[in-house]
Amino acid sequence: MTKVLLDTDTAALAAATATTNAAAASKATPVNADSFPIVNSASSNAIGRVTFTNFKAFLKTYFDSLYATIANPTFTGEIGIGSVNVSETELGILEGATLTTAELNYVDGVTSSIQTQIGNKANAANAALTGVATADRITFKQAKATVSAIGNSGSSQALNADNATIFTCSLTGNTSFTFSNFASGDSIELHAYGDGTQRTPTFPTAKTLYNAATIAYPTGTGELLVFTARHNGTEVVISAAGNYAAFS
Repeated sequence: MTKVLLDTDTAALAAATATTNAAAASKATPVNADSFPIVNSASSNAIGRVTFTNFKAFLKTYFDSLYATIANPTFTGEIGIGSVNVSETELGILEGATLTTAELNYVDGVTSSIQTQIGNKANAANAALTGVATADRITFKQAKATVSAIGNSGSSQALNADNATIFTCSLTGNTSFTFSNFASGDSIELHAYGDGTQRTPTFPTAKTLYNAATIAYPTGTGELLVFTARHNGTEVVISAAGNYAAFS
């Protein structure tokens, strides 16, 4: 048997411990009651031992302060996954989601609000459009114009192309007609009915009135004169047709 002085011959102690440990029987699966030797720094470095029960308890306490437990972990701050940080608020949104992967992929490539995009689309049936609609080609069975009934024309009358494409009035004077919101490609029809006295309507001097010399202005009550105005991009071209007898 090797004898050593525990307080002075540390090299011999280490060698003896190694020899004893190497000669000891091996145990494949330690249990809680098993122990291993330690140098107790809290007791003048005296030799001591620690059971596996205490060692596991120590490790659990230590690692619990560093990492979340597996069952129902509670995280604070943000969770880092690769180069992405996920916050509690962001995870909360996903927690309430019921969509499938396929449904989520429907929004792939969307770069702006989906609701805004849908709101800017016209319904497939009975769509009410405002402003100017532009299309390369439109096929339809019937076009319905908006009609605005002016009533008595008076001495002056403004025809707003944003309000209608057909205007009707009773010529009650030598009315001066003007146009507003009338741009290139727009057209307006004016249906003027006689009041029993011959009237001579006029238009802005910047506009061109063709076949003015052949216009038969209404003299009888209810007789109709139709003016058609088209903006060709340079000027407004106005033509007239009549005198038509009123009918229903």
